[in-house]
This record gives sequence, C-alpha cells and structure tokens, in this order.
Amino acid sequence: KFNIGKDEHILFKLDVEGMEAEALQGSANFIRQYPHITYILEEKFTGKTLIQSILDKLGTFEYGMVDKLNMYARKV
Repeated sequence: KFNIGKDEHILFKLDVEGMEAEALQGSANFIRQYPHITYILEEKFTGKTLIQSILDKLGTFEYGMVDKLNMYARKV
C-alpha cells in the first residue's frame, strides 16, 4: 500500500524483459482505479500491439514512442 491519492499523477517505467503483458494484467485493478497514469514500457519483446490491447481493456490511453525501444501509454 502506497497511499497514493486518486488526483496524483503517476509515472511508471516498466522494463521486465518480455513480461510486460503479465505485469500489466497483474496491476489491472490499479490501472482501472487511477485516472492519471503514464507508462513508459520497453516494447521490444512483448510488442506494441499486445501492450495496447491489454491497456485498451483497462482504460482509454494515448500511445507514442519515446525512443527506438520504449513506448509511452498515457491514460486520458
């Protein structure tokens, strides 16, 4: 328990060597509950399409690339 308020802005850097899908699915309740979340994820192993499909089930996100390996997903 981190005692994070619903109005706080949250930034995650997620780099779990191909386990991004599992990490996102495991944090589904957290993602649904907080309106101001931005993720930076390495999509090299998991793939942008799978990451987006998981997050799209949990909320409305804006996506883009940070660099060659990392994408961002910002809940809007």
